[in-house]
Amino acid sequence: MMTNPEPRFDPELFVPNPVPNITVKEHIDDLLKHAKALGASDVLLTTDVEPMMDIHGKKRALMPRTLSAHEMDAILTEVAGPGSDVVVRGGTKKEFSHAIPLERGQKSLRFRGSAVPARISDSLGYRITLRTIPEKIPSVQELDIDDEIIEQFLAFNKGLIVVIGATGTGKSTTLAALLNHKMEQPDANMNMLTWENPIEFVYPLAYPSSLCLQREIGKECPSFVQGLMDSLRQTPTHSLVGEIRTKDEIELALMAANTGQGVVTTTHANNVATAARRLIAPFEDSQKPVIQGDLFDLGQMFIAQDLLPTVDGKRTAIREYVTMNSRIRERLVEAKNITSEMMKVLVEEGMTFERSARKRLEQGLITEKQYERVARPYQAYI
Repeated sequence: MMTNPEPRFDPELFVPNPVPNITVKEHIDDLLKHAKALGASDVLLTTDVEPMMDIHGKKRALMPRTLSAHEMDAILTEVAGPGSDVVVRGGTKKEFSHAIPLERGQKSLRFRGSAVPARISDSLGYRITLRTIPEKIPSVQELDIDDEIIEQFLAFNKGLIVVIGATGTGKSTTLAALLNHKMEQPDANMNMLTWENPIEFVYPLAYPSSLCLQREIGKECPSFVQGLMDSLRQTPTHSLVGEIRTKDEIELALMAANTGQGVVTTTHANNVATAARRLIAPFEDSQKPVIQGDLFDLGQMFIAQDLLPTVDGKRTAIREYVTMNSRIRERLVEAKNITSEMMKVLVEEGMTFERSARKRLEQGLITEKQYERVARPYQAYI
């Protein structure tokens, strides 16, 4: 039996009644609504390429024709605002959020967007990636989050929690579920402030005993630094710093945690050990011992998440994490090789990806091959 040489083309998934020129809001929103209805996690629009979507890690076309440079300009202007095409063509990435209003009584469809310039043949074009955001924040039960992680979040009032993962592994969704669950508690009494770029999940302004105020960098707040300065006057009990990547953002998160509040954030890395090294690496050698000390003194929990293909063609989450205590802090503060020491800590006193994947294997969700791929880096420490 012959297989389709180009599996990205599945006519059953094409947008119905495709238009010859996507340049108006209605047509752009129809494309995004269709992808969302099919369960796509991402929509990828590239100059001179068919509009694509990601469904359970598989790339599928939304229509069998390519997008022109003119269409891409119109789409970017619509989803990211006037002048965005000029910004991206000038060599600067553009991050944004996009909402599609629905009928009264229904929540808007929301997307987190990023646009970057790219070389398309002999000319300049770009790629627009739109990540779908669930209409409602999933519950911790729906995401099958480990009881220990939930318990630590409920008890968390001071210091720093970092949620770690590669792009598209659901770390922001997991963090939103945990924060929402914490604020739903009748005795939480939180004053939660967020600084995000852009805002992904929208939290209620008021909970049974808590308040939440969200600010988007570039809209309600000019910078993360300004957000920190403003927050000190708002007496927060907890703050969410959307993501830390740069030296300044890492310092900002540690500074906020040093004020006595609980700070939660995310960062890009494949696992906990790699993240620990990367959060220290941007600093000068003379600063690294101080940052290493602050990171592990203030750190309450480090959680990493990944998604594995399942036997039924979908994906399932695996997580690794470590809950800090005085013994672990001493080991990590004094460690010469952060990556190696954190791996030992995870194996001896935490939850590793290997153990989490083994559980999914025993549940019949993943294959032996998938488990072996995950387990390989941990073999030297087990």
